Amino acid sequence: MIVSDVNVFDKQKFDLIRQKEALRSQARVIEMSIESIDEEIVDLCQRAANIQYHLSSLRNLIKSDTERAEVCRKLLDNVGNQEKISSRSSGR
Repeated sequence: MIVSDVNVFDKQKFDLIRQKEALRSQARVIEMSIESIDEEIVDLCQRAANIQYHLSSLRNLIKSDTERAEVCRKLLDNVGNQEKISSRSSGR
């Protein structure tokens, strides 16, 4: 009976060792997955920063174009007003 107990103990010990190795293997896979996710997060953060930079540049361009359009509109209004004044003073 002692021999069979030893055999059962050895089998349980062997099973536990296999389970331990399987858990270590799973832990390695999980660590690699975490590293991959971390790299993806860094990449996404860099992309987000890049997008924010480009959005800021686009906003500045739109603001600048809007300001230029306003200046052009005022100049055209002034030219139109000058033409009206000229036509009135010349009697047209």
